[in-house]
Amino acid sequence: HFIKDIDKGSPAEKGGLMEMDLVVAVNGKEVDGCSHEQVVDWIKHSGDKCCILVLDKETKQMYKK
Repeated sequence: HFIKDIDKGSPAEKGGLMEMDLVVAVNGKEVDGCSHEQVVDWIKHSGDKCCILVLDKETKQMYKK
């Protein structure tokens, strides 16, 4: 699952998410094998705080090695 279309001034932008960051987990739940709708639902139902583990392009390349 990749981050796309970050709204200006949104919590995602303020949190430092970048387009094409790879989402690995949401609130400690791995997202591999989950549908896009499930991931979005977990984020939306997180309340006031949400912990999203992401890999940026450079980090993803490092782990591939």
